[in-house]
Amino acid sequence: MKKILTITVGAMCFLQLTSFSATAQVVEPGTTQEHLKPLEYFVGTWKFSGMQFNRGVTGTMTFEWDLNKNILIRRIHAVPNDERDAAGIGMSVILWDAKNKRILERGYGGYGGYGQGKWTQT
Repeated sequence: MKKILTITVGAMCFLQLTSFSATAQVVEPGTTQEHLKPLEYFVGTWKFSGMQFNRGVTGTMTFEWDLNKNILIRRIHAVPNDERDAAGIGMSVILWDAKNKRILERGYGGYGGYGQGKWTQT
């Protein structure tokens, strides 16, 4: 019985992976680091307070590099001032979009939401 279950699970994984499609960008080595270098200032942990969805929040935001400094990882932990048990978390990756020549951020919320944004220098 265990062997049949393993085959079934393996077959389900194979079917799921075969329906997956993705696009990839080829980037010259070293160029990603060069474009993200101005963001080095943000690396570390920051405390913040402000408004989110019409309510006051406080929290921390942490920026850290991936192993090769090709991606900046941002983690957010926000706590509403009026409901301390309703903390929200999020994580995003900040990377160089070589095709469109810009810094791109892809974010993922703690409840399964996701989004995308672009960084611009001001």
